[in-house]
Amino acid sequence: MKHRPMNIIWMLAITAVLAGCAGKGAYTPKSVPDSPETAGAPVVLLDKDLRRTVAVDMVYHGKNPNGMFTVQANIRGRVFDEHLQIQVQTLYKNAAGQVLYSQPGSEPAWDTYPLSPHQTIFYTNQSLTDEAASAMVRIRYLARQQF
Repeated sequence: MKHRPMNIIWMLAITAVLAGCAGKGAYTPKSVPDSPETAGAPVVLLDKDLRRTVAVDMVYHGKNPNGMFTVQANIRGRVFDEHLQIQVQTLYKNAAGQVLYSQPGSEPAWDTYPLSPHQTIFYTNQSLTDEAASAMVRIRYLARQQF
């Protein structure tokens, strides 16, 4: 039986798709009641190793004279042999505990900062509306470089 190269490519593609679907399926979300995010911590380090490399000092959060909720924090590099690229995001919540978005279903932007050894960054952010009653600062790695 003579097979054309295109037929063989299609058969391989279909086989690959079917093999990929044979896994465990979609990710099942789970609730972790004792997580810092659930407990309402003002700062959450999203990568486990961030506890070793980054410290967050002097967290301030409250309403400013304009009625907007403001967050300020000192983010400090704790290691002397790594240059870090971190991303910081602030989630604002209303009095009912619901996250406030700029548009329905949109995630707040991540701000990127380079962090040299023992450098301190003064992070500040303000809510878009006066509806915000609390805030959570989330920090994650973007990149690391040892020297």
